[in-house]
Amino acid sequence: MATRMGDFGVTDYTSLMALAPRSQNFLQELGLFGDFNTEYSDSRYGEFEREEKGFTAMHNVARGADRQFAGSESARKEIIEIPYATLDTSVKPSEVEAFREYGTEHAPASVSQLVNRKVAHVQRSHARYIRNVMYTALVNNRIHAVDAAGNQITTLAKNFSTLWNAPRQTGAINLTDAAVDPFDELEAQRQAISLLAGDDSDSYQMLYICNTAQFSALTGHPRVRAAYENYSSDQEPLRRRLGGDRINKFFTHKGVTVVEDVSGQIANTQGFLLPLGIEDMWQLRYAPAHTLDHVNQVSEGSYLFMVEGWRQVGVESEVAVAACLTRPELLCDFTVTL
Repeated sequence: MATRMGDFGVTDYTSLMALAPRSQNFLQELGLFGDFNTEYSDSRYGEFEREEKGFTAMHNVARGADRQFAGSESARKEIIEIPYATLDTSVKPSEVEAFREYGTEHAPASVSQLVNRKVAHVQRSHARYIRNVMYTALVNNRIHAVDAAGNQITTLAKNFSTLWNAPRQTGAINLTDAAVDPFDELEAQRQAISLLAGDDSDSYQMLYICNTAQFSALTGHPRVRAAYENYSSDQEPLRRRLGGDRINKFFTHKGVTVVEDVSGQIANTQGFLLPLGIEDMWQLRYAPAHTLDHVNQVSEGSYLFMVEGWRQVGVESEVAVAACLTRPELLCDFTVTL
């Protein structure tokens, strides 16, 4: 529902941002990000918290002796400025004059039709930007904050390992070596991550995310194929389309689910092993719009405003969002040779 904002000739169409179909965001589909780990701030800053659940070793005492007291959990909280991005457009009389509607030969375009097309473009752009924010957290281990030239804004692009003093794990896979099972290295790193996750974090699934070229090389490796070559028909995952009819493919072997990512954000030589299901490991924060009406108000996510003028109709949009990885030590960056 549109809301008129004072006497400024501005109409708030933010509610319409949620109505347009969004482009595929695979990290949301996987469950790294969702409503469960998304919060909306009432300022330009987001609050991120890292908690490590501990335990206190208990010992035996005589009845009536001094009692034992539990220790405290290890928790840290960081306040980070959420990067802010804008995207505006407009419709002018010259664009409407002598312009026909798409898909027709003679039907003239109207102002409302052109505005709707430009709004749809803005909505797609916001969805892609939010996707990039999430992939930057996964691939680059930092807050997404870049200028117009694509350079990092160092004051905002916080590195997670530096922020939490917790470096990521590293591993290497050589897929050109037919004699070495690539899942042996994945298994070694899986065990290392499980040890760091602790006993209280056992309800998770281990994922290895890579691009299409690496997925094909990994699942087609001779040592991997040999494990299944004697299975018959439908029970053979390498003889049918992995992942069913969806674009992204999945393959589970030795306790690790390999996931094909088709976003173009992951290079052939990169792979990421991580647990899915660790509470608060991934967090998403939104900040409110930069207007007088939205000061100290809880964020609504992406914003869209229509500015109606005498000579043009302006469309203004903005979003402030940050994705944070609070447990970087539970993720392993793999360097892969194809």
